[in-house]
Amino acid sequence: MFTFITVGKQINRNASIYNILAASAFCQLCYNPYWLWDVGFQLSYAAVLSIVVFYKSIYNLLFIKNKILDAIWQLAAVSIAAQILTTPLSLYYFHQFPVYFLLSNLVVVPVSTVVLVATLVLVLLSPIKFIAAFIGSLLNGLIWWLNTFIERMEDFPLAVWSGISINLAQSVLLFVCIAGIAFCLMERYKAGLWWALSGLLIFFLIRAVSFYNAAKQQKLIVYNANRYAAMDIINGRNYSYYGDAEALANTSVMNYVLNPSRILHRVTAAPQPAVDQQLDNALIFHNKKVIRINQPLQKSVEIAPLSADLVILSGNPRLYISDLVKAAKPSQIVIDGSVPAWKARYWVRDCDSLQIACHNVATSGAFVMSLY
Repeated sequence: MFTFITVGKQINRNASIYNILAASAFCQLCYNPYWLWDVGFQLSYAAVLSIVVFYKSIYNLLFIKNKILDAIWQLAAVSIAAQILTTPLSLYYFHQFPVYFLLSNLVVVPVSTVVLVATLVLVLLSPIKFIAAFIGSLLNGLIWWLNTFIERMEDFPLAVWSGISINLAQSVLLFVCIAGIAFCLMERYKAGLWWALSGLLIFFLIRAVSFYNAAKQQKLIVYNANRYAAMDIINGRNYSYYGDAEALANTSVMNYVLNPSRILHRVTAAPQPAVDQQLDNALIFHNKKVIRINQPLQKSVEIAPLSADLVILSGNPRLYISDLVKAAKPSQIVIDGSVPAWKARYWVRDCDSLQIACHNVATSGAFVMSLY
């Protein structure tokens, strides 16, 4: 976008900022149309569009004579403006809202601008090695400090309003509310207020229905947890975890596998196990029998013999699917993320030959079973 602006100035063509924004997006999407679904692409253009639309109106709310305070207010106005159209996307994709965005942006915006300019200078002076090395070391320290500052902000009390779950329809309705309020306040278009209130009403109706459905849900989820065995049994608004304790200590698994699912299902940890009965590695929930096998078959069957609604294979036990079918008579077999890929392929092939339903989470994603 800045390239288009610069080229336009060089040829004395001052086009509308909206046309420039659209043209830059169009050229990027011609190069790679799939960027339209990229979160970074959406957030970047939403932020710039939001600044273009709202910054002037927000900045004009206050008139400050002091130049230093006015510069601070300009930064604050940019931050507030950028946050308006990025909030629905942040809530939809990341399920959280940064409470201290205004405070952090007062530092992040000017420092990131210095980083951007210094990086361009580094590229231009890269042939001069000693100068490039000096600028590079300064950039390294500046970026490290900026990232550290952001991480420290996350440790502040109530820094993030997390656990927010909205669907795509609700995200669109938030944009409708923002547009309606903007037309009402900025263009004196009174019908915009009715659009905003209607969108907000539908938003909360969808939210109420989702809470009602969450209160009745009963599910078993086997996750693709990257070399770990991980399973949740969900009963209403509560969940009970069954699997490797190491998975809970893995930041990547927690942030990108377990927590997003729990936010989506609106659940919190159950004060007591959700299952009706637990016999070592056999779980019984509403007359559904689930067996987890992570050791040789004879030992597993001794603990939990015969007739399983679901068998979950974990780890690297030595067993044959034909022997498992005879011993446990499973209706469904699930291979979790802790099973080596070569063994999972072997078991899937055996299940296909025996016409047993088999789900490999490593290739097919998480397994979800209703426990009604």
